[in-house]
Amino acid sequence: MSHGRLGKTDVIQKAFADLDEESLNMFRRFAVKKKYDANHILCYEGDKADTFYIVMSGRLVVTRQLENDDEDFVLGFLQEGQYFGEMALLADEPRAATVTTIMPSEILEFTKEQFEELFGSSPPMARHILLTLSRMVRETDLRAIEDLEARNEELARAYEQLEAAQADRIAKAALEAQLEGAGRAQRSMLPKDLPEVPNYQFAARFEPARHIGGDFYDVRVLDNGLVSVLLADVSDKGAHAALFMGVARTLFWTEERHYLDPVKVVQAVHEGLLQTSRYDMFVTAIYGILDPQTRIFTY
Repeated sequence: MSHGRLGKTDVIQKAFADLDEESLNMFRRFAVKKKYDANHILCYEGDKADTFYIVMSGRLVVTRQLENDDEDFVLGFLQEGQYFGEMALLADEPRAATVTTIMPSEILEFTKEQFEELFGSSPPMARHILLTLSRMVRETDLRAIEDLEARNEELARAYEQLEAAQADRIAKAALEAQLEGAGRAQRSMLPKDLPEVPNYQFAARFEPARHIGGDFYDVRVLDNGLVSVLLADVSDKGAHAALFMGVARTLFWTEERHYLDPVKVVQAVHEGLLQTSRYDMFVTAIYGILDPQTRIFTY
């Protein structure tokens, strides 16, 4: 941990690199700094999620209660410049873990509504969070595999085959639960209701082939009364496709505010994906603008 205490702006920039000035100003305007003593519980596992946190100083521990076990399992530690609470807000689900200060700490806090506004309007923040979630999925996969290999070697010397099989089932169940949570988070980013436009009807049905996939859609009434329509599919399936979908959808949100011409919107999204994506993936999409008055659809 650094000895020099960082200011609010420095911590936000450390948490989310490459923020544009507009997004940074929004972060600064929303952020509420709070101080907590050691052993203060910021959020409990199972509680309803209503806050997003960035650690300004101090150190915190993340724990989870294992089934049929009185002791908490330590998932990791958080320190200056790291954030937490985003997964439950994206999935609109209870907290998956308990976070406790282990020394006096300063925290920047944001309400659920502020987090959603930041996530929807700041592609760098959305990209950073989605890439972090992707890394967590990959690291969980690797940890499960490494743990299983280590257990197999140890159990071959000391335990019965039945115990090894049980450990295998636990690891697979944990991974299955995490994938299901990621799937719910992805589905929460799709619109629950489509807008009502006189003389038109819009409807959608979403059924991923696996827990999570790369299909997405959106219908939005723009400020000028025109209606944007988006239907897209990311190559491949699984967690990486879902995360790539989140980045692409955020780029479409952002660029349609800047351009009326669908060609310019799609070109801008194309350039944004080339600059931000680290995956060898692509998006097939149709994007268009409907004028309800003239009944002309430009795509």
